[in-house]
Amino acid sequence: MVDLLPSFNETKQAFENGDRFSLLIYYCLFIVTVMFEWKYVRLPYVKSKFFLWSIFGFSIIALWNIGLLNGLTLYLLVVLFLILAPVLYYSCSNLVWPCSLIDRKVSNILMANEPEKAEQMLCYYKLCSLDSMEKYSYSLKKAETAAAKGNMCNSIKILSKIDTKKLNKNENLRFELIKANYYSQLGDYDRAKQTVEHLYNIYKPSGKYLLQVYLIKALSAEFEGDLQKSSELLKNAINACTDDTDVYCQVALNNMGRIRRFEKNYTDSFYYYQKQLQAIKNSRNRTSIHIAYQNVIGSLVLDHKLEDESKYIQQYQSFIDSKNLNDLMEYYNFLIEYYRQKGEKYNLSKTLEKSEEKTYSMMSRKEQLVSDIYQLRIRWNNELLYSAVLDKIESQYIEYSNFSQVEKFNCYIEIHCVLQALKETGLLGTHIDMYNTNKENIGILLPELKEYFFKIPECCVSERCMTMWNIVRANKCNSDYDKDEVLRVLKDIKDTYSKHGNFIEAFNIGLDICDEALFQKKYEEMWKFTKLAIYETKRLSGHPVVTPAFIRIACYAYNAGELDISRDYVKLYEETGINISHYAYWIQNFYNGLKCELCKVE
Repeated sequence: MVDLLPSFNETKQAFENGDRFSLLIYYCLFIVTVMFEWKYVRLPYVKSKFFLWSIFGFSIIALWNIGLLNGLTLYLLVVLFLILAPVLYYSCSNLVWPCSLIDRKVSNILMANEPEKAEQMLCYYKLCSLDSMEKYSYSLKKAETAAAKGNMCNSIKILSKIDTKKLNKNENLRFELIKANYYSQLGDYDRAKQTVEHLYNIYKPSGKYLLQVYLIKALSAEFEGDLQKSSELLKNAINACTDDTDVYCQVALNNMGRIRRFEKNYTDSFYYYQKQLQAIKNSRNRTSIHIAYQNVIGSLVLDHKLEDESKYIQQYQSFIDSKNLNDLMEYYNFLIEYYRQKGEKYNLSKTLEKSEEKTYSMMSRKEQLVSDIYQLRIRWNNELLYSAVLDKIESQYIEYSNFSQVEKFNCYIEIHCVLQALKETGLLGTHIDMYNTNKENIGILLPELKEYFFKIPECCVSERCMTMWNIVRANKCNSDYDKDEVLRVLKDIKDTYSKHGNFIEAFNIGLDICDEALFQKKYEEMWKFTKLAIYETKRLSGHPVVTPAFIRIACYAYNAGELDISRDYVKLYEETGINISHYAYWIQNFYNGLKCELCKVE
């Protein structure tokens, strides 16, 4: 085909002689040659632009041939034709203005931890994306924004509408890796792992793509409870890093720090968290700065380095934008957890008050209502609840009915947990009407929750399991609930988690099955799942999820009459050196009650 092309001199001679017909033939041969020899122009999203550019050139020569184009107009169109070539080539690989500007602005807004603002901007400029490349990039940014708001299901829905036939090899690899990452965040670790293994076999990725493959496989191994394999994969990921300002490199450092913390190697954990913090500072990514500082401070707490804790908390505070609600909420939620873990009730109480003072006026009414529920629960768990908090909830209770099904349920169940505990201790007082109304409302929501469950996409594993768990909780608010159904649903949740590679949550749900069987006095069923939990603790050895499980296993063993096993697991918990105040009040009750009972039988 190349041999058919005329030489430069032949083309020049035809132009000088005014041989317009020969020029038209030469041009057509040139276009056909480019199409056959250069595969790039045959890509779906390049082909249409190349075709339009070719037609434009053909039209110029054809109109000149028949005498409709001459002089200055001809030369201007020829110059325009030549200028369009590099412009179209660039636009096939990169976004052109204004899409490039919009893309960059949205990225900066997301890095500033303002996903709501990014969403508004994308909505405002949605008509600016014209060609397939621009629409593809717009969809990716839209999915990223939804993910930043915590709506991974919506991210997957957005990606599912993209026509992948128009993507080249690298774009398709990038697209599939983004999807696999979202699958991980949705709780479908098995599907994420299978996706990247398939991609690895087909594309043999390198560089940043190989880094992402290692990260997803490492996360899957972590949720399978295989910390050693996860550690090895993360080492490979860190070795593949070439630029620490790259977000995936920062994730690798973060995840390695977490694995080292699980292994109780606090020196190494601090090392990786510190490297991640420095990398994030260099990249100016405000979204990740919270994670980095919280991890570094958490490592220092575990290593009992009080002076360094204070220094880093001051540094962290200096990064907080006092006008950014997301920043403030992240910071104060961290401080609340920090003082709760340290058992400093006075500082915890003051932080709760300051958090409300600084953030409440910046919130929408809906956010205020949710914040009040959070305050209620955290105060109850830490023995800081006073009647004014409950009075406030009761005065605005009707407003919660305007929420969506799931939002309403989450608020109602949190209220119920506190009111039920108050009722059992005889401290419910004047709030009996709210207790009865709230309990009735949860019962009304139960059919809606079941209906909602069947609308959740199968890929949203965590949401499906959480909804099933909510159905169990809603059922148990009624003393006459179907006990067999509750056990069946709990077993379904455990099977679902196991099927999708989340053995950590499957393990936790297995313990919940033991709880329910104990409550129903089905001791054989309880002991069956307790023995399974004992086996699983060996598989998950070293993972922090196992530590509170020791207390629960000890409790179930005691109720099964296995006192020696019960004492062994109490001892295993105490050997960890972790203070019981770090866990929820009901775990604390398990431990304190068990210690008393074991003392009686000694």
